[in-house]
Amino acid sequence: MKRVRFPLYLQVLVWFFLNLAVVAGVLWAFLHSQIGGERIVTGMADPQLQTLGQLVVMELEDGPEETWGGVMERHGKERNMELALYEVSGQYRAGTRRELPVEVREQLRMRRPPLREGPPEGEDGWRPPEEDGARPPRDEGGRGRFGPREEEGMRRRGGPGRPHGRFPVQSVRTGMSAGTWFIVRVPLEASESPVVLVVYAASLTVAGLVPDVGPWLWGLGGIVVLTALGWLPFVRRMTRGLRTMQVATARMAAGDFGPQVPVHSPDEIGALGESINALGTRLEGYVAGQRRFLGDIAHELCTPLARMQMAAGSLEQRAPESLAPRVADLTEEVEAMSGLVAELLAFSRAGLAPQTVARVACPVGPLIEGVLHREHFPEERYRLQLLPGLAVLADPGLLGRAVGNVVRNVRRHAGDEAVLTIVSELTDGTVRLLFSDDGPGVSDEELPRLFDPFYRADLSRDRATGGAGLGLAIVKSCLAACGGTVSARKALPRGLCVVVELPLARE
Repeated sequence: MKRVRFPLYLQVLVWFFLNLAVVAGVLWAFLHSQIGGERIVTGMADPQLQTLGQLVVMELEDGPEETWGGVMERHGKERNMELALYEVSGQYRAGTRRELPVEVREQLRMRRPPLREGPPEGEDGWRPPEEDGARPPRDEGGRGRFGPREEEGMRRRGGPGRPHGRFPVQSVRTGMSAGTWFIVRVPLEASESPVVLVVYAASLTVAGLVPDVGPWLWGLGGIVVLTALGWLPFVRRMTRGLRTMQVATARMAAGDFGPQVPVHSPDEIGALGESINALGTRLEGYVAGQRRFLGDIAHELCTPLARMQMAAGSLEQRAPESLAPRVADLTEEVEAMSGLVAELLAFSRAGLAPQTVARVACPVGPLIEGVLHREHFPEERYRLQLLPGLAVLADPGLLGRAVGNVVRNVRRHAGDEAVLTIVSELTDGTVRLLFSDDGPGVSDEELPRLFDPFYRADLSRDRATGGAGLGLAIVKSCLAACGGTVSARKALPRGLCVVVELPLARE
């Protein structure tokens, strides 16, 4: 299963906002445990309900009881709420009549602490209406001694008519309605029995009791976007450098040490890029030196091997019958050494100077059929599924040697009854050739190393069954010189599939 990768930029943003969410959750849990959810709501709505209670009490004190309903209805419409006056026993007095839930009735009967005294005289512009605590004089209509305009001004300034002290406010959530109930215990002197102001708000935000979270959410979304945009240049510069290094190291792992990583930053990422460039240069020199060394050795061995072959041939003709088996063994060993030297020369020459290879258009079908005929591959053991008229850009000699080594590898390791299937595919200007057999195949651990020089999947194989381990390495070198790649994977349902990719030859 292919591992899912998450970009570094996404990881940074996720961890940043996850940290913010954890901090907000801890803060909310602390406030909820210390204050309580109900108290939080009441605390936000308390200033508005205090002001509402003061205004309602002032107007109720200034008018007869017949006008109380109109006063509360007017204030309720202005604030999108329902106001009603109830006695502590639950008896309705005035306002919007609505059936009180059981929870609200129970809270009405509960005893509450006495009202706290208001600010001392002179603070906030407040003065008691009379020194002896008597109510201000009223006219025949039940109004105060001030006219409407003067009394409205005094209400704004906190003068006569302003209620004294703070009112206890309690919020009640019930299962009967989706809204919130508030109980405001007001000191109404015009009532003979204790009364409370019951406020019902279907929506706390519409009633203006708590802030509307919509603008806050939009603001939070804007902060998120601005944060992401602010982090984008920094994280993009960092991830771009890392992505370039990842591509360069992947090509190095495939054997291409030429590309250099561009270094633009003076930080640790830039230092890492310089180290990768130095590593690639050194590996390129090491691999080139190794191939040159192998090529020089193979070239130097050609002359003594040729002499040994001539001597072995002469000895085979002159040796007595009793020494014939030993002479035959000697001749076989010399031939094996000659074949190994030839493979070493082919391997070193294919990898030393790929820039000097002249690539031309090579027809795929005729080239593969010619290789199969040259290798004497039985016709009943291969199937060709090639696109007509397909041509690749490569060196014909190197490509023919690579295909020949793949075919010989199938004959040697897949078994005498294995069938070779060769399929061609064309994708985005790249020709893909699939050489699949139905032999025993190799394990997953061995697949990445099949193209390493001198590597043999079965260590117990001898020269007769396994060769020197240079066949597929030569395939890789030849295709790299032609600008192509090679890889291996498991065939279905069994066997090995060698995948060759080469650029398409344009007309």
